[in-house]
Amino acid sequence: MHKSTWFIGIALSAALIGSSSHGRDLGAIGPSYAIPERNILEVIRERLQERMKDGFLEKQRRKLAERSKRYITRPRGLPLPRTQTYRAYDVSLEFVTTEDITDGHGHVLYPAGTRVNPLVFQSLTKILCFADGDDPDQVRWLNRHCPDPLKHKLILVRGNYPNVAEQLGRRLYFDQHGYLAGRFGLRTVPATVRQKEQVLYVEEIPIP
Repeated sequence: MHKSTWFIGIALSAALIGSSSHGRDLGAIGPSYAIPERNILEVIRERLQERMKDGFLEKQRRKLAERSKRYITRPRGLPLPRTQTYRAYDVSLEFVTTEDITDGHGHVLYPAGTRVNPLVFQSLTKILCFADGDDPDQVRWLNRHCPDPLKHKLILVRGNYPNVAEQLGRRLYFDQHGYLAGRFGLRTVPATVRQKEQVLYVEEIPIP
């Protein structure tokens, strides 16, 4: 590059930088126009009207209703295999507090590190009967093995909840996501859980 050309380039760059640093108004080059901005609510309203006209919203409503109906009739459970071999074991609910347990007035009832057994304060008054509602033999087992509503509580780990309740004519419970089955260590069903002194006694019972 020729020396004079290089010098002119440096001079122009310095002039541009200097002018921008002083914040001078260079004016408008050509005509300028305001950018129109639409109200976002109007845009949303138009989109909703379009979706209503083409049936999209009604289709989504039907899908949601069907999904809700499926969840109510068949909640997400746990597919446990059918019991083939009898098994019995104890489950302790005892736990160690990780922080102070206080009452409503802030008084410490159980300091951190205390071993607590809930069964000492609240007994399990009924026998819990677990079964797979998709297995007709297990549904009949519930009716035969756990017949007394005052003594037994029926719990499904899987199946069509309303159909089984109607079939048995009893109030049922559903172990969603297998929480209780996991807490009690169930590997198969049908099974029962009852209190034995200060522990829970679990039996996995084969159907004859």
